[in-house]
Order: sequence, then C-alpha cells, then structure tokens
Amino acid sequence: MKRRVNEASTQIIALKSEVFCLQQDLDSLLSEKCLLDTENERLGPDARQIQFQMENEIHNLASKIEEQQKILKEKEDTIKKLAEETKAVRHHLLDSSNHRPLDSPKYRPLESP
Repeated sequence: MKRRVNEASTQIIALKSEVFCLQQDLDSLLSEKCLLDTENERLGPDARQIQFQMENEIHNLASKIEEQQKILKEKEDTIKKLAEETKAVRHHLLDSSNHRPLDSPKYRPLESP
C-alpha cells in the first residue's frame, strides 16, 4: 500500500511538473499571439490598401488589354481589306493589260526634251 502511495505521489509530482511546463508554454504562446495581433492590427489597413490598389491595377490592365485587342482586330481587318483590294486591282490590271497593245500611248516611254 505504501508503495502505491509512493507511486501515486510520484505521478502527481510528474503531472504537476508537466502542467507547469504546459502553463509556461501557454503563457508564451499567448504573449506571442498578443504581439502578432498588435502587428496585424498595425499592418491591416496597409494590407487592405495594397490589395485594393492591386485589384485596381489588375482591372486597369485588363481594360488596356481589351482595348489593345480591339485595336489589333481593327488593324487586322484593315490589312485583310487592303490585301483583297490589292488583289482585285492587280487582277484588274492584268486583265486590262492583256487587252491593250503595248504601243498604246499609255505604255509609250516618255521622250526626253
């Protein structure tokens, strides 16, 4: 019986020591949390402001990209149209040159004075 009391007493001392260590860890963690909360409060508005600025910048860039894509599409359409017109003019010139004799006044070299 005395042995059980000694074992129980030893366990109680060990558990008290463990509780004490855990309490110190808890106090340390609570202190660290308090510091982090203070730092978070200090940085919070700055972080929100930076996030807001980044979201605005993303929106502005997306708008610029959309605008540039529209301009690019218009230029591509213009190039296609001009290519078609050039092709038509070349075809017309080839057809008309096949029907005109080379001694036509239009094709005579200009004489030097």
